[in-house]
Amino acid sequence: MKKYFYKFLIIFPSVLIIFSLVAGTTFYFGMWILPKLNIKESYVVKYVDSSNEILFQKHFDEEGSYISIEKMGKYIPAFYVAIEDKDFYKHSGIDWSRVVKAFLVNTISGRIKQGASSISQQVARMLYLDNSKSYSRKIKEAIYAARIETYYSKKEILEIYLNNLYFGHGVYGVEDASLFYFNKNALDLTISEASLLVGISNAPSLYSPILEKENSLKKQKQILNILQKQQIISIEEKENALKEPLVIYGQKRNNILNSSFYYQDAIEKQLKNQKIYTKSNLVKGLTISTNLDTKISEIVYSILQKYQPTDSNTQVSVVIMKPYSNKVITLFGGWDYTKSTYNRATTSLRQPASTIKPLLYYLALSKGMTPSTLLKSEKTSFFIKDYGLYEPTNNNDIYANEDISMIQAVGVSDNIYAIKTNLILGTSMLVNLLNKFAIENVEKVPSLALGTNLITPLQLTSIYNTFASEGIYYKPSLINEVKDSYGNTLYQNNDIPYRVLLHNETIVLNQLLTAPFDKNIKSYTNPTMLNYQTNNIYAAKTGTTESDSWVVGFNPNYTICIWVGTDDNTKLTDYSLSKRIFQEIANTIDTRTNIWYDTNENIVIKRVSPLKGTLSNSGSLYYYLY
Repeated sequence: MKKYFYKFLIIFPSVLIIFSLVAGTTFYFGMWILPKLNIKESYVVKYVDSSNEILFQKHFDEEGSYISIEKMGKYIPAFYVAIEDKDFYKHSGIDWSRVVKAFLVNTISGRIKQGASSISQQVARMLYLDNSKSYSRKIKEAIYAARIETYYSKKEILEIYLNNLYFGHGVYGVEDASLFYFNKNALDLTISEASLLVGISNAPSLYSPILEKENSLKKQKQILNILQKQQIISIEEKENALKEPLVIYGQKRNNILNSSFYYQDAIEKQLKNQKIYTKSNLVKGLTISTNLDTKISEIVYSILQKYQPTDSNTQVSVVIMKPYSNKVITLFGGWDYTKSTYNRATTSLRQPASTIKPLLYYLALSKGMTPSTLLKSEKTSFFIKDYGLYEPTNNNDIYANEDISMIQAVGVSDNIYAIKTNLILGTSMLVNLLNKFAIENVEKVPSLALGTNLITPLQLTSIYNTFASEGIYYKPSLINEVKDSYGNTLYQNNDIPYRVLLHNETIVLNQLLTAPFDKNIKSYTNPTMLNYQTNNIYAAKTGTTESDSWVVGFNPNYTICIWVGTDDNTKLTDYSLSKRIFQEIANTIDTRTNIWYDTNENIVIKRVSPLKGTLSNSGSLYYYLY
């Protein structure tokens, strides 16, 4: 006993001197030298939609609800102060009596055995430090705590603390913890429920009632005893709380709109790749201004829920861009992000099939072919130099067995016409054009005209958005800018659009792509979108493989890409699903009156028979270069 007493006499004066110096230094730096900390914004990521409305926000990289202290009820704030830092309202961020006591215990024991962190210090550790046990971290913690206390009220500090506590199971903050464990708001918690939450946050892996029910109840009893001793609650209230049966809900709610899950996923992957979504930036808080159109996204989501098959492995992707801009206004990589997080819109490389043909026909128009150019549609075997025998087929092996126009070839998606056009032009032309859209690793093969290369739905949408934008390519963008809470711009989209396609040829092509809807095209097979008419004029092209079904369409209002298929490349059971989804989305979101592309003196409008391309008073309107 004497040994420890003498050790105490030697150490204690040193302790007082050291901590006096630390206290003085901490206060000085906190008050006058270091800049203000934005503790309310730290680790808060706000997503702002295209209307500049906050779509949702995340805390600590987790979806969570931030609520004011007034909405936490009377129990939660009072209980946490009593248990974690009973002198919270008396000290200035550091409880020096607890610090000295802990220092003595740790020094005598020879290791860090006891902590003494105030709520302000815990906030500092949450936001800016790690959980390592060292004196250097404690000193940093004290400095941050002093700075926090300098600039923020006790109420603000307690509020940020309670909103950022971790409760296990991926749940942050007292509001979401209340909803997760009890299916009620924090404001409505009973004494029993609130005391259980206080115990859980102390060590979620040990005290979660889902994982360790017995431990959880023991901890709750300890908490209630302390609260009663501090006269926060009465003996009667304690006894009633211990008797109260607790029903654990145990389900996490979705705080982000279902209609924006995939969009958010794509944004975060982009920002992580660009080294922007990092801890050093998250600690400052981020505001991400997006191009998301919330209203349209909600419409698309409801339509997808309507058409989602219940008994198949069929998946979907939807991407919509705004013509004459780089704005991706909605994006879905599947039916439901909560069931499949794989973002097919940005990641899945699929064969575009016949949706590639408009690029081929653009090249044909630029080299002198017209919508009326005739080529024979018949079963054909091609022997190609340096390639060999190639025998493509039409869908269901059906052919006109006569000459057809380019209009009809587009309308019914005739493969033989496309292959012949590709061979006339030379396969390298289509390869080179795809490269201009940043589509790489394209093989120079005859089947390229039928879309055997690989492409993501987002990439294909950007190509069609170039048609919609009269030949100007806009690199698709989900993000306008990213700023931290100090106003620093971390990212700004400065991509410059550029012309990829000739203007007049693009306008002629756009009118040509109305052929899939043309009711005058009825011959050896019907146009591909005949039974899926839209209220407004749309140009569109379909594409089909055994495991893919595409519709990509546009007008000056919207560019819409629909993919339906199977991840494992098994055969699709419903090839019309993409068409039905396209039709309903186009008819629901496109409420403006018909807006179409203006012609000029170099473009002639003709009424022709779409089958032969000859002038006809009962024909359809198509454009020709003068």
